[in-house]
Amino acid sequence: MPYARYLSALVLMGLVTVYAPLQSVADQIDQRPTEQHEMQEKSYSIPPELTPEELKWYVKFQEGGLLVDGWQDIAAGIIEKTPVTEKAAQEELLQALGYKIGLEWCKDNEIRKVDTSMLKEWGNKLKDTAKKNPENLDVVLLDINSELDSLLN
Repeated sequence: MPYARYLSALVLMGLVTVYAPLQSVADQIDQRPTEQHEMQEKSYSIPPELTPEELKWYVKFQEGGLLVDGWQDIAAGIIEKTPVTEKAAQEELLQALGYKIGLEWCKDNEIRKVDTSMLKEWGNKLKDTAKKNPENLDVVLLDINSELDSLLN
Protein backbone atom coordinates (compact mmCIF):
# COMPACT_ATOMS: atom_id res chain seq x y z
CA MET A 1 0.00 0.00 0.00
CA PRO A 2 2.75 2.56 0.77
CA TYR A 3 4.13 1.90 -2.70
CA ALA A 4 0.79 2.85 -4.31
CA ARG A 5 0.64 6.03 -2.24
CA TYR A 6 4.21 6.89 -3.27
CA LEU A 7 3.38 6.22 -6.94
CA SER A 8 0.26 8.40 -6.70
CA ALA A 9 2.34 11.21 -5.22
CA LEU A 10 4.86 10.96 -8.04
CA VAL A 11 2.10 11.04 -10.65
CA LEU A 12 0.51 14.04 -8.95
CA MET A 13 3.87 15.84 -8.83
CA GLY A 14 4.36 15.06 -12.50
CA LEU A 15 1.02 16.62 -13.35
CA VAL A 16 1.84 19.68 -11.29
CA THR A 17 5.19 19.96 -13.05
CA VAL A 18 3.48 19.78 -16.44
CA TYR A 19 0.72 22.20 -15.45
CA ALA A 20 2.89 24.85 -13.80
CA PRO A 21 4.56 26.11 -17.02
CA LEU A 22 1.15 26.31 -18.65
CA GLN A 23 -0.06 28.91 -16.17
CA SER A 24 -1.27 31.79 -18.26
CA VAL A 25 0.96 34.77 -18.90
CA ALA A 26 -1.86 37.00 -17.70
CA ASP A 27 -1.88 35.27 -14.30
CA GLN A 28 1.87 35.71 -14.02
CA ILE A 29 1.65 39.36 -15.04
CA ASP A 30 -1.08 39.99 -12.44
CA GLN A 31 1.62 39.46 -9.82
CA ARG A 32 3.98 42.01 -11.38
CA PRO A 33 2.55 45.30 -10.09
CA THR A 34 3.92 44.39 -6.66
CA GLU A 35 7.27 43.67 -8.32
CA GLN A 36 7.50 46.87 -10.34
CA HIS A 37 11.01 47.63 -9.07
CA GLU A 38 12.17 44.35 -10.65
CA MET A 39 10.58 45.25 -13.98
CA GLN A 40 12.63 48.43 -14.15
CA GLU A 41 15.59 46.19 -14.96
CA LYS A 42 13.94 45.14 -18.24
CA SER A 43 15.20 46.55 -21.50
CA TYR A 44 12.11 48.73 -21.79
CA SER A 45 10.76 51.56 -19.65
CA ILE A 46 7.71 51.13 -17.45
CA PRO A 47 5.44 54.18 -17.28
CA PRO A 48 4.99 54.91 -13.56
CA GLU A 49 1.41 56.18 -13.85
CA LEU A 50 -0.16 52.90 -15.00
CA THR A 51 -2.87 51.12 -13.04
CA PRO A 52 -2.28 47.41 -12.30
CA GLU A 53 -4.57 46.43 -15.22
CA GLU A 54 -2.82 48.83 -17.62
CA LEU A 55 0.56 47.56 -16.43
CA LYS A 56 -0.50 43.99 -17.21
CA TRP A 57 -1.39 44.94 -20.82
CA TYR A 58 1.68 47.14 -21.24
CA VAL A 59 3.94 44.24 -20.23
CA LYS A 60 1.99 41.86 -22.47
CA PHE A 61 2.55 44.24 -25.41
CA GLN A 62 6.27 44.49 -24.66
CA GLU A 63 6.89 40.80 -23.93
CA GLY A 64 4.23 39.08 -26.04
CA GLY A 65 2.60 35.80 -25.23
CA LEU A 66 2.21 32.23 -26.31
CA LEU A 67 1.15 32.98 -29.90
CA VAL A 68 2.18 36.62 -30.27
CA ASP A 69 5.60 38.23 -30.49
CA GLY A 70 6.11 41.12 -28.11
CA TRP A 71 7.54 44.45 -29.15
CA GLN A 72 10.91 43.57 -27.61
CA ASP A 73 11.23 40.42 -29.72
CA ILE A 74 10.20 42.27 -32.87
CA ALA A 75 12.67 45.06 -32.09
CA ALA A 76 15.51 42.59 -31.43
CA GLY A 77 14.85 40.85 -34.75
CA ILE A 78 14.90 44.16 -36.57
CA ILE A 79 18.10 45.31 -34.87
CA GLU A 80 19.78 42.05 -35.93
CA LYS A 81 19.13 42.93 -39.57
CA THR A 82 19.95 46.62 -39.25
CA PRO A 83 23.21 47.83 -40.81
CA VAL A 84 25.85 48.27 -38.10
CA THR A 85 26.19 52.01 -38.64
CA GLU A 86 22.46 52.51 -37.97
CA LYS A 87 21.92 50.10 -35.05
CA ALA A 88 22.06 52.65 -32.22
CA ALA A 89 19.69 55.09 -33.93
CA GLN A 90 17.26 52.31 -34.92
CA GLU A 91 17.26 50.86 -31.42
CA GLU A 92 16.47 54.28 -29.95
CA LEU A 93 13.61 54.79 -32.45
CA LEU A 94 12.23 51.29 -31.80
CA GLN A 95 12.27 51.73 -28.02
CA ALA A 96 10.60 55.16 -28.20
CA LEU A 97 7.95 53.84 -30.58
CA GLY A 98 7.39 50.73 -28.44
CA TYR A 99 6.90 52.92 -25.38
CA LYS A 100 4.39 55.15 -27.16
CA ILE A 101 2.42 52.28 -28.72
CA GLY A 102 2.44 50.30 -25.47
CA LEU A 103 1.16 53.29 -23.53
CA GLU A 104 -1.84 53.51 -25.85
CA TRP A 105 -2.32 49.73 -26.19
CA CYS A 106 -2.71 49.23 -22.45
CA LYS A 107 -5.78 51.47 -22.21
CA ASP A 108 -9.34 50.12 -22.04
CA ASN A 109 -10.65 48.90 -25.40
CA GLU A 110 -13.32 51.60 -25.44
CA ILE A 111 -10.83 54.46 -25.36
CA ARG A 112 -7.63 53.20 -26.94
CA LYS A 113 -6.89 54.32 -30.47
CA VAL A 114 -4.58 51.47 -31.46
CA ASP A 115 -6.14 48.12 -32.31
CA THR A 116 -4.84 44.63 -33.01
CA SER A 117 -4.95 45.01 -36.78
CA MET A 118 -2.73 48.10 -36.57
CA LEU A 119 -0.21 46.23 -34.43
CA LYS A 120 -0.12 43.35 -36.92
CA GLU A 121 0.23 45.71 -39.86
CA TRP A 122 3.03 47.69 -38.24
CA GLY A 123 4.84 44.56 -37.05
CA ASN A 124 4.62 42.96 -40.49
CA LYS A 125 5.78 46.15 -42.19
CA LEU A 126 8.80 46.39 -39.90
CA LYS A 127 9.72 42.71 -40.23
CA ASP A 128 9.33 42.81 -44.01
CA THR A 129 11.45 45.94 -44.36
CA ALA A 130 14.13 44.55 -42.04
CA LYS A 131 14.28 41.40 -44.15
CA LYS A 132 14.19 42.95 -47.64
CA ASN A 133 15.37 46.58 -47.31
CA PRO A 134 16.95 47.18 -43.89
CA GLU A 135 18.38 50.47 -45.12
CA ASN A 136 14.77 51.79 -45.25
CA LEU A 137 13.89 50.94 -41.64
CA ASP A 138 14.25 54.50 -40.44
CA VAL A 139 11.69 55.66 -43.02
CA VAL A 140 9.21 52.96 -41.95
CA LEU A 141 9.74 53.73 -38.27
CA LEU A 142 9.13 57.43 -38.85
CA ASP A 143 6.02 56.63 -40.94
CA ILE A 144 4.58 54.47 -38.17
CA ASN A 145 5.42 57.16 -35.62
CA SER A 146 3.64 59.79 -37.76
CA GLU A 147 0.61 57.52 -38.18
CA LEU A 148 0.51 56.97 -34.42
CA ASP A 149 0.82 60.69 -33.71
CA SER A 150 -2.11 61.35 -36.07
CA LEU A 151 -4.22 58.80 -34.22
CA LEU A 152 -3.37 60.19 -30.80
CA ASN A 153 -3.92 63.87 -31.62
